Amino acid sequence: MTIETWLLFIVVTIVPVMSPGPSAMLALGNSLRFGHAAALFSALGNSMGMMVVGVVVSFGLAAVVAASATAFFVLKLVGGAYLCYLGLRLWLGKSPLAASASGPDPSPSRLRLVSEAFLVAVTNPKAIFLISALFPPFLSTKSAFLPQVAALSLTYGGIVFAKHMLISFASGWLRRYLRDARAIRIVRRVIGSVMIAFGGSLALSSR
Repeated sequence: MTIETWLLFIVVTIVPVMSPGPSAMLALGNSLRFGHAAALFSALGNSMGMMVVGVVVSFGLAAVVAASATAFFVLKLVGGAYLCYLGLRLWLGKSPLAASASGPDPSPSRLRLVSEAFLVAVTNPKAIFLISALFPPFLSTKSAFLPQVAALSLTYGGIVFAKHMLISFASGWLRRYLRDARAIRIVRRVIGSVMIAFGGSLALSSR
């Protein structure tokens, strides 16, 4: 893979990666609830998940999912149910998003933040099909396969990580304007509702 091909991959990837999705909603919710540190670990988990998806897809997972109705059904059901669970937990939580002067909520463990974001990434069949469409045009048969896959997966994960950091900074700006607990609770429920909608849409989606 040439440097020109790699740069073109970055340009082509930015638009679909930056589009809103369940991982973005999770990142925004965590950042508003727990602060920038939590958003960092959430971003790390999601980018790691995307790297794993990139490698696995390159070795045929996308073909298996596309060919097997059962595999696709199970994956979308698990992913959709998990998104609905996260959305409901956010929607029904007793505490607001804590953008008040008292500071953010006590953050859950780093492992929990990373694992939640990781699971959202690897159980999203839409992400699998997106990567399966993005990667092949940039893989050259004239070069070793594994280093190319590693480079594309790391790059894709890095772009995802940068996106989540932008979301974190945006939530920090938003936090300054959300001082009323009722308004914060409304924002939290909107984010939770969007995540539930993403989960339902994923569970009901077809290939």
